[in-house]
Amino acid sequence: MIIPVFGRIYGNIEGLFNTLQHLQKKTGNTYSSVIQLGDMGYFKEKKLLQDMQKHEARLLDGTYRFITNHELHDRYFINAAGEEKLNCKITFIEGVNDDHALLQSLRNLHPVSCVRADSYGMLQFLPTGEGIAYYIDRAREVHVEGFGYNAGNAREIEQNLPLTADILLSYSEFNTNKEAKKSCEERCKEKGIALHLYGLSNNSSSSTTSSVLLPTFALTAMPSSLHPYKENENFFGCIQISTKEDYTFISGRDFLAED
Repeated sequence: MIIPVFGRIYGNIEGLFNTLQHLQKKTGNTYSSVIQLGDMGYFKEKKLLQDMQKHEARLLDGTYRFITNHELHDRYFINAAGEEKLNCKITFIEGVNDDHALLQSLRNLHPVSCVRADSYGMLQFLPTGEGIAYYIDRAREVHVEGFGYNAGNAREIEQNLPLTADILLSYSEFNTNKEAKKSCEERCKEKGIALHLYGLSNNSSSSTTSSVLLPTFALTAMPSSLHPYKENENFFGCIQISTKEDYTFISGRDFLAED
């Protein structure tokens, strides 16, 4: 099983779709599940989107068009040709550049697990402290736990970890003191978490952190173009799952190089 993962996209949903099409065309695979690590740029109200644009130049109008207009949905999910046609659910955690009031209202309506966020059922919001299961086959499943920007520091994440999980998603790195960070990583290890991914990284490439306790990878922000993979391949990667106990994260550049 392979799950593509994206860092911050700032509303560039069309860039995400084009990158998925590129992946499908290069590998010959289709991907039913996609993960996005915060700053999706999800806004229902145009005014809120425009307000955010004053602070974040990379936020694109594509978000508003995607939510209110069927054009993008039809273009990529219905009318796309052959292997490039998309058929996936995109699960995202909350970032700083999202409509917090809207996401909170969705969570109030559905307080447990993922919440459907759009009228087409393609976007799923994963609230902080909630999890989602991906089924490999009838007998095996992978549990993914999400912590958005409002998760606080490493101690708060440690206190709210589930009884069991396989992969941990967070908006940012464990950003507190070294002792608390180590304690959180040890707790993750005790609970069986094998991989930690986060999206708030300003490095020029996705990379492993210095932690020896928990394999941790960071992703950069997506370029603002409609075909961002032509500029760099460090804003996305893939979780590769071969068995229930074997999880590998491969950067976009390395994943395409393997093909």
